[in-house]
Amino acid sequence: MHEPPLIVVVDDDREFLKIMVAVLRLHHYRALPHLGEEGAVDLIVSEAPSLVIVDMLMEHTESGRRIIRELQKSSATAQIPTVVCSGENRAGEKVANLNVAHYVHLKKPFQPNELLIVIERLLKR
Repeated sequence: MHEPPLIVVVDDDREFLKIMVAVLRLHHYRALPHLGEEGAVDLIVSEAPSLVIVDMLMEHTESGRRIIRELQKSSATAQIPTVVCSGENRAGEKVANLNVAHYVHLKKPFQPNELLIVIERLLKR
């Protein structure tokens, strides 16, 4: 039997994580939430998800950027599709400057169906 894709969600907002996990599981994805920056890269490396959703602005303004930068350093994680979430308009530019291969920026707040469309598109690549 085919196992659904695993998606790791990294954010510092507990409510956002709960909502994201509920939406993803409702649509038959396996969702693994992680609160905050600390330990996020280790979790992603160990779990090898199909996709990562990361908030750009968490405890520190560079939190999301640091996570993405670390993921880009390893061939094992550099090709993982990434959805970058942020309330900041320029977050997409910051990620583009990191030369991330497969990413989409979603500005918060966004509708669940917007996220699901982006996930489907990234997973088909």
